[in-house]
Amino acid sequence: MSAGQVVLPAGTMLHPPEIGLLATLGKTAVRVFPRPKVGIMSTGDELVEPHEPLSPGKIRDANRFSLMGVVRETGGEPVDFGMVRDEPGGLAALVERALPQVDMLLTSGGVSMGQRDFVKPYIAEHGTLLVGRVNAKPGKPVTFGVVQGKPFFALPGNPVSALVGFENMVRPALLKMMGHTRLERPRRQVILEHDIRHSPDRVEFQRAVVTFDAASGTYRARNTGGQGSARLLSLHGANALLVLPDGQAEFPSGSAVEAILLAEIGDW
Repeated sequence: MSAGQVVLPAGTMLHPPEIGLLATLGKTAVRVFPRPKVGIMSTGDELVEPHEPLSPGKIRDANRFSLMGVVRETGGEPVDFGMVRDEPGGLAALVERALPQVDMLLTSGGVSMGQRDFVKPYIAEHGTLLVGRVNAKPGKPVTFGVVQGKPFFALPGNPVSALVGFENMVRPALLKMMGHTRLERPRRQVILEHDIRHSPDRVEFQRAVVTFDAASGTYRARNTGGQGSARLLSLHGANALLVLPDGQAEFPSGSAVEAILLAEIGDW
């Protein structure tokens, strides 16, 4: 190292080598961004806790636990606020209890166009509604606003929609709050190993497995089967999201498309 050299630019993640460099330079205290506290709650009359038995019309709440996991994986500190029924008074009470304790609020469910979807109207009435839906599949109802100065992301209730919505919208915002300068996942051009069809009215993010073919020097991709928004198994084992643009319905085997890489790709 030489005099005047920038050793660790602002926004650098402090891993063990970086901490060792700071020690070498005699820097025992540095300014860092705190881990944002992210309040997480699920909405829906149909929800029960995972340990509870199912009765007709009920489903176990998976979203809360998945979202706490991806928040923690991203670097935030999840705060569990449990479940709330589809009732405006209960929703308002829980949100108003949660907001003073967190830096961001994250809900799932209650953002479609039904008579018992109260999250979007709550944001519009008590804050500033900035995004009401996005032209994407899965995750069209994704909603974003600011309430009491705090970012408020309302994700759909379908498990895949919630996690893909988090990946595309919440994760970059959370990284920005932590001072990161690189907010996006790496992307690669991949070659499809089979035909894919999709609805061309909006961009679709299909869950996929991407491998690297050393012989040809190309990345290859296959989706994980059925891509329904409620099919959480479609994310199991996926290491990428295929980005299928709107305006095109068919992607034959051998086509090149863009993929968002969710994990490291080895020579499989």
